Amino acid sequence: NSGANHVIGYIGADFEGVTAKVTYGRHSVLGNQYGLSVSGSFDATTVTAFGRRDFAGDTHYGLGASYDLGGGASLVGGIVRDGSLGGFTRADFGLNFSF
Repeated sequence: NSGANHVIGYIGADFEGVTAKVTYGRHSVLGNQYGLSVSGSFDATTVTAFGRRDFAGDTHYGLGASYDLGGGASLVGGIVRDGSLGGFTRADFGLNFSF
């Protein structure tokens, strides 16, 4: 309804346990955004990293990992640096259950 257009696209590739994605978005009023993510699985461990620049020009990046404990349970954790509003860092760690 605002008359603005927002288009987002990505290119991704999977090769030997590693997945990579590059994203790009164009908003007719706010400008451009783009990002990169890479995830790799090695035995029961998965590691993921990403970086992103948003419409405001703020940069965000993070690193996470999970370890499959079996039976639908995983040990997971991550840390993210948010570049907006002066920047701050958040972290989490815990168990994930999937049934």
